[in-house]
Amino acid sequence: MTYPSAGPDRVPHLLRAFRALDDAGVRWAMLRDFDLADTGDVDILVYQDAAGRLDALLAGAGYRRLPGAGQGSHRFYLGYDGEDDCWVSLDVVTEVAFGRRLEFRTQAAVALLARAGRRAGVSILSRDDAFWHLLLHYMLDKGRVPPGRHARLAAAAAGAGCGSPLASVLDDLRPGGRAAADIIAAVLRGDTAAVDSLSAPLRRAWRAKDAGQVRRRAIRSRIERIHLIRSTVPPIGTTVAILGPDGAGKTTLAENLTRSVPLPARHVYMGVWREYPWDAWLRWIPGARLAARMARLSARSIESRYHRRRGRLVLLDRFTTDAALPSPDLDWRGRVTASLVRRLSRDPDLFLVLNAPADVMYARKGEQGLKVLARERDAYLRMAARHPSAAVLDATLPPEVVCKHAHRALWHAVSAAPPRATPTAETG
Repeated sequence: MTYPSAGPDRVPHLLRAFRALDDAGVRWAMLRDFDLADTGDVDILVYQDAAGRLDALLAGAGYRRLPGAGQGSHRFYLGYDGEDDCWVSLDVVTEVAFGRRLEFRTQAAVALLARAGRRAGVSILSRDDAFWHLLLHYMLDKGRVPPGRHARLAAAAAGAGCGSPLASVLDDLRPGGRAAADIIAAVLRGDTAAVDSLSAPLRRAWRAKDAGQVRRRAIRSRIERIHLIRSTVPPIGTTVAILGPDGAGKTTLAENLTRSVPLPARHVYMGVWREYPWDAWLRWIPGARLAARMARLSARSIESRYHRRRGRLVLLDRFTTDAALPSPDLDWRGRVTASLVRRLSRDPDLFLVLNAPADVMYARKGEQGLKVLARERDAYLRMAARHPSAAVLDATLPPEVVCKHAHRALWHAVSAAPPRATPTAETG
């Protein structure tokens, strides 16, 4: 998968979101320069009174709401364009706030929207506002200008002045004794050390001026994130089990999905047949190895559910369906273990079954044997036929094509799921 490297007009799926907002009469503006090629994220500011309509408007444009508890006014949406194999992640806010917990809040949202203009049909911040918002984003969200981004900041500063409401915030705080004019001058002359040293005094000055609000917002964010984990709201992430015999390309696909899908991803190993050093000793204690395997499976299932509840993409390695693979070496104890494993595990939201001829898989890794690989392949295909949530992918295709087909199956699983309640703070 690739992201377009030009402006938003090169991403039809993104333009559909913009048109949905325009057609509904929502006042909006992109907060930062189009950066889809780097992050897949598009940051958008809208008026507060539009917040209640966003879910319906963006759903009509092909986007899915993602969880966002503890993120202030942020609402996160995910979209996928199957034709271009392009993911788009929208981060929509109704307030201008900074910091890991959004604890540094301004009152500038209305003014920034009023000063916004249009370029190529896209609403963008004024030059002044765009520079100061980018600077505060780097200083308060990132803690410094990210590597290789000083040139981008300097380009944003060219032609900018100190007339922005955000520049007034800095004039009021005077971090390190520096006014807004001093800061923009340091950026323009390329004094990267001076710019990077701004973060700590800026945070201290803001906390000193408005300690109560900063502390309240930070605490509220923490509580809401805990609530997302502990609440009775149904899980809201997506679990994907990638299945196939050795040599099918499971690891390659998992790595490609982690890089290409703009969702936080976690890998969870769910295999139960791996032998650990202490298993040789446990075999002398009746039932000990079974208990150890069940304990490992329970711990990994809890880990998977935790990440899913946090809204993450959970890639399951060696899912418990492997316990049902036919094996002539499986004795009665192994069959009991396999039965218990399958009963204790919950099926994922999506099975991705990699299918390739046995000789192709053997040529790739040289493990198992042709007979074993063929037997396992047939077993996985039978399992896929029984599960409506399974997608069979042709593993003989190039990895990037396999990944594209996996994207489509994943988006179908995400978009077809019924909407779930998402606890989110709108103000504060």
